[in-house]
Amino acid sequence: NRVRFCVFEDKGQETWFEAIKVKSNGLLATSDDAISIGNSGLFMKEVYKEGKASVFQYPANGKYYFKTDGQEKAFSFEFGDLIKETKKASKLKDYLGGCDYNSGSYDESSFQDLEEIKILIDFYNNSCK
Repeated sequence: NRVRFCVFEDKGQETWFEAIKVKSNGLLATSDDAISIGNSGLFMKEVYKEGKASVFQYPANGKYYFKTDGQEKAFSFEFGDLIKETKKASKLKDYLGGCDYNSGSYDESSFQDLEEIKILIDFYNNSCK
């Protein structure tokens, strides 16, 4: 069940928001988890969509989340310092259906930049199922 709404601005621009569930990365729940709307998820702004993938941004903290059409939940790029880079890369690879993005390396800070996430989406749309 997708829950979406659109905000129309005076200049004719549309901004879409969608209730997104986020795939747990194995860390303790964050304060953002408490804002979840029932079983629907968190309302996030869709900031980019291309092909089979979208980027959502949580307005309260500005964090980006990656969601593919085939997944029920979005991928959170944030793991924290306690998780090893190889484990982070493995979780991203699993989310991408086995596609190995960036040859197994994972730079968490790079996914704070929308342009870097667009490169990931381009890879996904062109190289993954």
